[in-house]
Amino acid sequence: LTKRHGAKAMQQYQKRNAEVQEQTADYVSATNRGDNRTIYKFDHNVLDASALEMNDHSIGISGITQAVNLDLTNPYADMCD
Repeated sequence: LTKRHGAKAMQQYQKRNAEVQEQTADYVSATNRGDNRTIYKFDHNVLDASALEMNDHSIGISGITQAVNLDLTNPYADMCD
């Protein structure tokens, strides 16, 4: 990433990411104390294999109009040396 964006941009990212890491640590601590408020509804909007249609070029998902296109150009080709 440094090759593409430069050292200054990477330093700025590291600085911004420090806050994300702190928030993540706070979330983990709250979860470990049992203070999180996560709600999981079992069997609510769960998709099984019959809801997917896959081929070499796309993945279709039942209830979603536009399929996921798999024919993509690698935007990082310049970094794959």
